[in-house]
Amino acid sequence: SYKSISDDLFKNQVKTATITSLLYYICFSPELNVSLLNSIFLTYTTFSTTEYIFEKLVNLYNVPQNYANSKRTLCQTNVILIFQHWVKVIDSSKQISNVGTKIMNFIFRIVENDPSLDVNNFFTSSQDNNDNN
Repeated sequence: SYKSISDDLFKNQVKTATITSLLYYICFSPELNVSLLNSIFLTYTTFSTTEYIFEKLVNLYNVPQNYANSKRTLCQTNVILIFQHWVKVIDSSKQISNVGTKIMNFIFRIVENDPSLDVNNFFTSSQDNNDNN
């Protein structure tokens, strides 16, 4: 029947959403949805600004204390992965933007607050990914 075909076709696909809800969805998902993330990075300039996306991600990183630790860690880890991916996308698309500097400064601030994090992994992984493309 038409209903079952359309249900299967559109199951788990985003039809409409705000950028805030898309970023929230990505940040709190157990697995980083790289396909959705790539779609956002390829199109966001048509409906948003670099600064807006950056600020939304920073706000998401600062998960309220009333969230469970596991959710906080998941979101914060995903934000860092998103920033890492964004640096890769910026490098590969040759976008002229200061977002790369903002991201690096943000990561350095995170490391200052938590010295157990290894910022070199962030930049090394990003560079290695760029070298492979």
